[in-house]
Amino acid sequence: ISEKNKNIGNLKNIVTVIGIILEKFRGTIDNYVVEILKLVGNSIMNKSNRSLSSNKYKALMCNLISFISIYNPILFSSIESTGIFSFWLGNLDKLNSKKEYQNNIIGLCSLLTIGDKISNDQFIKEVIHKIYALAEKDFKANPNDDKIKELLDEEEEEEFDDLNDKVDQLEDFYHETRDKIFLDIDDD
Repeated sequence: ISEKNKNIGNLKNIVTVIGIILEKFRGTIDNYVVEILKLVGNSIMNKSNRSLSSNKYKALMCNLISFISIYNPILFSSIESTGIFSFWLGNLDKLNSKKEYQNNIIGLCSLLTIGDKISNDQFIKEVIHKIYALAEKDFKANPNDDKIKELLDEEEEEEFDDLNDKVDQLEDFYHETRDKIFLDIDDD
């Protein structure tokens, strides 16, 4: 990616195209996902480190990570050793639009669909906590979103009483909403 193409608008378009490619070629480009992440991720992070508006670039990186998680959560979990998950969770507060919230909620929910690969309850609780924190931000910004309101209402009722039930509920939410919002990014 040339220096000329590293402004936030161009990088946002590149991430959107990558999201479309991931969706349309599901299962056929697994061997290239890590390289795509490195190439685009390095460009985003290099620009972020030199920019006064670094939060926008970090939010964009969170979107790229969420697309990869949605594309293939098992593949995503295999590249976690790069520290990508820690970066993702540590920068979710940089998100600032409905679509960013929703794409990242779905990305985090996708990780819960591979529960048999993740046996760490603390990890699962952390993911669930981040999902609900994003859902609350999304609902504050968009109080008419019935799907998010329903999700938040269920969270208040259960309060992590049964982790397995909560994971099942979020997996259902993931499967119901994934195709409706995936790849729809605001231009703000």
